[in-house]
Amino acid sequence: MRMWEKLSAEAAPAWVQAIGSIIAILVAVAVPAWQRWSALRAAKIEKERQKKEQLRRLVTALRAEIEAAVSAAQRRQVTAEATLADLARAREAGMTIAPRGPPLPGSIVITDAIIYRQLGSEIGHLSPAVIRRVVTFYALALDTERVPTMAASLIEACEAIRDLMPKARMNGAMLIAALDKLEKAEFAAGADLTIAPEEVRELARQTGYQLEQS
Repeated sequence: MRMWEKLSAEAAPAWVQAIGSIIAILVAVAVPAWQRWSALRAAKIEKERQKKEQLRRLVTALRAEIEAAVSAAQRRQVTAEATLADLARAREAGMTIAPRGPPLPGSIVITDAIIYRQLGSEIGHLSPAVIRRVVTFYALALDTERVPTMAASLIEACEAIRDLMPKARMNGAMLIAALDKLEKAEFAAGADLTIAPEEVRELARQTGYQLEQS
């Protein structure tokens, strides 16, 4: 028993040294691996942050242009309705109304789509659902501008503006609501952009759009 104790005491430093060496090797391997993992993780987080910031700037620019288009559509609608009311009162008063042609092309533009055209390539970073909504809005906005200029008279053009502008305003309001939801969801790929029926009704009320028209 004493011999074993003597051998164990003599071998202890060697065992301690061996264990220390093993721990040193593990640390030497683990620390650089952890540092690499930490660096990669930090780079990934920074890349995601930059992507979100890019999308946030894109959405902010698009929202501003769409809001301006919605406001322009409202002004065109108000002007058209006022013109039609003035013409109706003039007819009731027995006044002769000289025939006039439709507005000149470009005179009732609601958006120049400058942001949309300049950032066209970046819009591709948005989700497919948002891209479809954005493209649809601008396509309908351009149609809304063209139709009145093809009318046979000023009255027909004003009637077309009166009927088309609420839809343009509604499309813009719906798109803005979707962009707001996307931003609140931190631009997640599977973000739920569904607009609740009560929200749709409120937007229709604000824009003067008759839902039964859809």
